[in-house]
Amino acid sequence: MDSFASSSVASLNTVDPKLQQFIEVETQKQHFQQLVHQTTGLCWEKFMDKPRPKLDRRSEACFENCVERFIDLSQFILNRLNRPRNPSQSSQKAFLADLSITFLEKEGSSREEKLLTGWLKN
Repeated sequence: MDSFASSSVASLNTVDPKLQQFIEVETQKQHFQQLVHQTTGLCWEKFMDKPRPKLDRRSEACFENCVERFIDLSQFILNRLNRPRNPSQSSQKAFLADLSITFLEKEGSSREEKLLTGWLKN
């Protein structure tokens, strides 16, 4: 009984590398989606301060800026998905590697980070 229990505990301590990689990828995706939704929400709150039947000039310009930043970000994502870093790396892995470098790190101010923060201008 003790040998069975110890082997069960040992098997729990060894994590399947594929499962671990899957969890890491999904965690990065979730973090990225949360960042995009949070930024979109902030942009929306900024230009839609109160309900109106028609947008004023300032709100319209802010809304256009938000849409343009969303399109820029979508294009960035598509470009990264279509450009693997090396032949042995899938597009998704390359994208997530780039994503973790450009979006999830707090150091520096890259073009991609400016795209996200550009939503809040105006």
